[in-house]
Amino acid sequence: MTANNMPQPARLSPMDVHRRLRAGLAEAVVSRAGIRHEGLNAFLRHNLASTDPSKGALLSEQLFQAAPGYVSSGKSPDELASLLHPRTIEAITQTPDKEL
Repeated sequence: MTANNMPQPARLSPMDVHRRLRAGLAEAVVSRAGIRHEGLNAFLRHNLASTDPSKGALLSEQLFQAAPGYVSSGKSPDELASLLHPRTIEAITQTPDKEL
């Protein structure tokens, strides 16, 4: 199955994005190298797209950090203007709930 005919999920998970980014970066490097030996290209693709930097990986394993629960201050974003950058306030107040 090639990348062109793979079913596309409605929304990619962070792990899917990371996997695709690793594969795409590896393919770009191999393509730019212009090496005509298919065995070497396969070796490079495999190692560059892996998650072990000691073996030549371009990206390491994706790390996740849990988001702890929070306690609301009871204040609106506008009331926190002295603490938050205006673009942060805009992002918080203008982003539809379905995108969060």
